[in-house]
Amino acid sequence: MITSLVLLAAAQPDQLAFIARFYKPGKAKSSYQLYLSALDGTHRRELAFSKAPWRVSWLGKDKLAVLSDDGIYVGSPSNWHPKLVPSTKDLTFVDSRDRTNPPGVPQLVQGDEVASMTINPKSLAIESYSEKAGPKQLEPGEDEKYSVTEPNGGQLSLQVGEPIVYPGSDKGDAAEFLFRRGWESPRRGQMEPHRLFLLASDHNSTNGDINALLLLEKSKKPRFIFSNANGFDFWEARSTFAYCTPRDTSPLNPKDKNSKLVWTSELHVGDWQKGTDRILISGAVHSISVAIRP
Repeated sequence: MITSLVLLAAAQPDQLAFIARFYKPGKAKSSYQLYLSALDGTHRRELAFSKAPWRVSWLGKDKLAVLSDDGIYVGSPSNWHPKLVPSTKDLTFVDSRDRTNPPGVPQLVQGDEVASMTINPKSLAIESYSEKAGPKQLEPGEDEKYSVTEPNGGQLSLQVGEPIVYPGSDKGDAAEFLFRRGWESPRRGQMEPHRLFLLASDHNSTNGDINALLLLEKSKKPRFIFSNANGFDFWEARSTFAYCTPRDTSPLNPKDKNSKLVWTSELHVGDWQKGTDRILISGAVHSISVAIRP
C-alpha cells in the first residue's frame, strides 16, 4: 500500500518544470522548449512559448516564471497564457549555486548587483528580496575563512575557492571540489547542527559550471548528494532534488562516424534522504534548467 502511494505521488502530473532541446533526426530543426512532467518523467507535455526560454522557476505553487531574452514571463500551467513582467529585460535568475531562496520564490538579480529581487506572486511587481526562514548559512570570519564544527565533532577550516578537506576525504576529493558556500541544519528544538551541507563548484569553458553537494551528517559517513550538476533545484527541507548535468558534446547519430556534434546533458531527479538519484532524460537532448513544484 505504501509503495503504491509513493509511485502515485511520483507520477502526479505537472510537478517538474524544465527547459530542454530534444534534437530531431536528420536536418529537422529543433529548439529549446519549456516542459512539464511528473517527477518520474511521465505525463510530459510542452508549454508553448514564442520566445527561447533559458531559465525556469516556480512562482508560488501555481505559476511559472520563465526567463527569455525579452525579460521574464509569468503564467499558470493550467491556463497557459504567459505575460511579460514589465521592467525585467535586464534581470536574470541568480545561479542555482548562489541561490538561498525557498521553493516558489524566484531570486533575481540585475547585472553585477549584489542585492536580489523577486516577483510578487499576486501583483507580479518586482520587489526587494528578503531572506526567508531557512537553513543557517555559514558566515566567514575576519580572515575570510569559515571555521566550522561538523556534526560529528570534527573541525573544518574552509575558504571560498579552496579545496574542501573533511573527515574521510582523500587527496583526490580535496583537489576536485572547491568550496563555495555552506549551511547548517539542526534538529527541531536543538541548537547543535545535525547536518552540514557544503556546496563545491568549478568551471571550465567546455562543460560550464560543475557543482557538487556534500552532506556531513551526525553518526553517518560523509556522502555526496550529487557531484556532477550544472543547474539544480535543491532545498534541504524537501527530500526531492533535481539537476541538469554539465553540457557535453555527443554525435547526433552515434552510429554515423561523420555525424555532427551537439550539446547534450542529462536530467536527474533524486531523493537525498533515501539516497536515490535516477536519470530522467538522456540521449540526444540538452537540458539547461529545472524546477520542482513547491
